[in-house]
Formats: sequence, C-alpha cells, structure tokens
Amino acid sequence: MISNSNMHRKIAIASIVILLLLFSLVGGALILFNGLNQLATTRISLSFQRQIYALQGEGSRTQFEVNSIGDSENITLRGEVSLTNVTCKFWPSTGASNFTSTLYVDVPISTPIGNYTITVFASGNGQVAGASLILSVLNNERVTVSGVVSTASVCNSSISIPYGMYFINMQTGFETYLDLLGYCPFRIDSPNYPFTLVNHPSDRYSTSLANGQSYKVVIGYFCGTQGNMSAVEALLGNFTVHAPAGGTAIHKDFP
Repeated sequence: MISNSNMHRKIAIASIVILLLLFSLVGGALILFNGLNQLATTRISLSFQRQIYALQGEGSRTQFEVNSIGDSENITLRGEVSLTNVTCKFWPSTGASNFTSTLYVDVPISTPIGNYTITVFASGNGQVAGASLILSVLNNERVTVSGVVSTASVCNSSISIPYGMYFINMQTGFETYLDLLGYCPFRIDSPNYPFTLVNHPSDRYSTSLANGQSYKVVIGYFCGTQGNMSAVEALLGNFTVHAPAGGTAIHKDFP
C-alpha cells in the first residue's frame, strides 16, 4: 500500500514535469514567433523594368520600386555591371521600407554594342535580395540637327524670351540640353526695369543627336510682361532623327 507521503511526492514531481513541458512549449512557440517575425522584417522585393537602353557615350536611367515587409529600417541599394567600364549609381541609394529610387547608368563612348547584365542588390536587416536587368548598348551615330525655334505656339504673352531646349531621348531617357542664351539675361526679381538684353537669344538652334532615335522636344523660356516675368517649360512636340544613308545633317523647325 502506497503511503500518503509517497503519493504526494509523486504528484508534486508529476506537476513539476508538466509545468516544465508547458514552459518548453511556450518558449518554443515564442522562439518560433520571433523567428518568423525576423524573416518578415527582412523580406525585400524589387519592381523595375527588365531591360533598359543606352547609346554609346551617353547613359540611361530607370526607376526601382523597393518594398519590404515589417519594420521600416534602412534598405541600401547598389549595382554591379558585367562590363567594368560601365558605371551605375542609385539616387537615393538608401530608404526606409517602401521607397522609389532611380538607377543612373553611364556608358562610355568606347563601350561595344551589345547586351550586358546589371545586378542590383538590396540589403537591410542583415539580409540581401538580388535581381538583374539587361542593359542594351546601341550604336550612337551622330547627326547635326538645326533649324528655327519659336515660342509662338506655346506663349501669347507680350514678352517671350527662349533660354534653352531639351531633347529627351524617348528610349533611354537621356537629356541633351542646348543653351539659347549663354547666360540668364536678367534677374526675375530685379527692380531695375526696363531691363536690357545684352546677349539677345537666337531664333536658330543647332545640336548633335543620334540618328534613328526619337526625342521629346521641350523649350524653356521667360514670359510675361515688363516687370512680371516667369520661367516656363513647354513641350514643342516629338520627332525622330532620320538622316539618309551617308547624311550627317538634317533640318527641323520648331514649331
């Protein structure tokens, strides 16, 4: 017959064992939860264009959407190119949790035509996510484009002074800027009116663009009335540079 003291001792031991098992189960659940939480905070995804284009001697740019699940800790971006003389950088290169960054690629004129791989790494919370895209380097056959430019189609103010033109490559995003003034002829907030243009803007332009490429043409100009001028930009239109075989120059007026 089992004594009461032995019975109580066995019950106490059994209770301790049960409590230890419960603590171990709860502790394991907490460890598992913390592990899942750590994985969640480091889950990084990238959304971007899978192929970009650049002309020899110019560059390209594309946007990256960076997303992470969990804590908003800093994520750092960097890129590696399969060709050593091609460089790339991000702006901004770091951000918290969900942000947008622009990748800028610089392609020297000596870069051979072809396809190259850009590998992008996003790191945060001790974890790294990687993805790649294709950089297609295209031939950059230059053509001189010249003609007359006017703000008549975009401005009806009494004073209109063009100061520059932007030729934006529609395939690569690369911008070619042409200065029509040489310098700003006056301060917008200057009290010294009437002002005098020492260097009169030209109604003619001439620049070098890539044959076979399409461009958005934007003009920048000062417009308004005497003593009330402001800087404005307007789209003049799109056009494709097309020089005949052996040709090195074409004429194009805007508008």
